[in-house]
Amino acid sequence: MRLHPFMRTYIAGSPWGGDAEALRDLGRSADAGSGFSLYVRARNYYKAIITVTSEGASVLGLSLDDPESSAQTLEQATDLLGRLRQEFSSPAGVAGVELPPAQSREEWNDDGLVQLRVGELPEDVG
Repeated sequence: MRLHPFMRTYIAGSPWGGDAEALRDLGRSADAGSGFSLYVRARNYYKAIITVTSEGASVLGLSLDDPESSAQTLEQATDLLGRLRQEFSSPAGVAGVELPPAQSREEWNDDGLVQLRVGELPEDVG
């Protein structure tokens, strides 16, 4: 379980020995640097995702189940993205189909799977 190393490191600010390695295992590859994503259960959505980029920025995400590729789900994503940005004072957000969470600014800027992009990241963030 990686939630405890995450909480000790990023919430409590008191990591234990081995926590950095446990979190590094959550990166997509050995070349990914220190970026990682933690998938957790969400109450009202399929999956919640907490990502810390290799530059130290935090990225929050949700998976919305949409086997029909419906316009209604894109509308739901647009509304939800706006509410999340407001609630968490986020400067930007993206949504897409099978879009993995950005673990670096380079991945954030990649438009390959992005269907919806709102706002802009400040230059000094991740």
